[in-house]
Amino acid sequence: MLSGSDTIDGICPSGRNAAMFRTLKHEYGYTGGRKSAVYSNSGNRIMLGDTTGILLGLLPVYANKLEFIRLDTYNLINENTAGLHDRLFTNLRLSAELLIDTGFLLVVTNKPLYRITKKVTEQVFENTNLIADFTNRMCNSDAGELQHYLLFKKRCMDVQTTSLLNRSFSGKRFSNMLPDDLVRYCVHTACSKDAILLNTIKGCDTMAAPILYLNRQDNGNRKFLLLCPENTRADYANLQLMLATETDFDCYISGNELFINDSSGQLNTGLPAKQIREYIWYTETGVGFFDNSFSLAEPYLLGIRKNTAIYLMYEYDARTVLNQEFLSTMQTKAGKYIVYAHECTLSSEQLQRKKIQFKQIR
Repeated sequence: MLSGSDTIDGICPSGRNAAMFRTLKHEYGYTGGRKSAVYSNSGNRIMLGDTTGILLGLLPVYANKLEFIRLDTYNLINENTAGLHDRLFTNLRLSAELLIDTGFLLVVTNKPLYRITKKVTEQVFENTNLIADFTNRMCNSDAGELQHYLLFKKRCMDVQTTSLLNRSFSGKRFSNMLPDDLVRYCVHTACSKDAILLNTIKGCDTMAAPILYLNRQDNGNRKFLLLCPENTRADYANLQLMLATETDFDCYISGNELFINDSSGQLNTGLPAKQIREYIWYTETGVGFFDNSFSLAEPYLLGIRKNTAIYLMYEYDARTVLNQEFLSTMQTKAGKYIVYAHECTLSSEQLQRKKIQFKQIR
């Protein structure tokens, strides 16, 4: 049963992670350099908000879909030791959820945070998946501060690609390699032409430019997701103006909680049905929602995964009932069924015979 106390299980080892799942709210889109309330439907996103909250909000659409994530840890510099460990662990776990099995993670940190960043990243991604550990002079830093880079594969990147990246970076120190050149090389070497890539931004953007460059070079269809932490509002605004002349994209901020924050755990009916569908699909399958399965014949069907058909009987202004009448409308053949509804009038025997698992919406 869904309730307002539900969070993503196992994210924070200390149990202090109280981050409720929030949707991402569409602010406006840019199409052909023009800003409007209409979605650009480009697949490119710029998002402003708390890093953990935005990563959580991406899961229902992008879980197990991203090929590359560049994760900054600079915004955690003021956390105490316990808070730093928990936030790092949470953000890394969420990043692992978003990556495909052959995806990889580039963590960018500095000297004060290097040791704990490496330790926690190895806890999540395992030290055997470390591809490279290297340093480079910080972009536009007159003080010559060095950035530390940790390059990890999630799981099963092919041996040839792993070896190439390792030879290129491991144990090396660069003095003049621009961050966007580094990202461009990694993406070109290890990602497909249709890759979706995520960057958390500290200062100037180092993800969109390399992706747009590579797409022009090889007619690729790579998409970028740019996450601007809450304390970088100026970067968020400037980035929009810069990219509007280059490509189409949509802008998002953290939205409302999925559940009303009280003891009843009631579903927030003010949210678009599409976002509720995405969340339910993710919680049942662990992968992002593919919004291509909507059927006029079966409007409540979310899709089929691993021989299980998943239905969400949800109406904005009415309670739904799993009953005999609804059974007669089910056309999809599957090994078993999961059906969400407000009520169920079928007996346990009927549910068992039809191989249906009922889950109540409150």
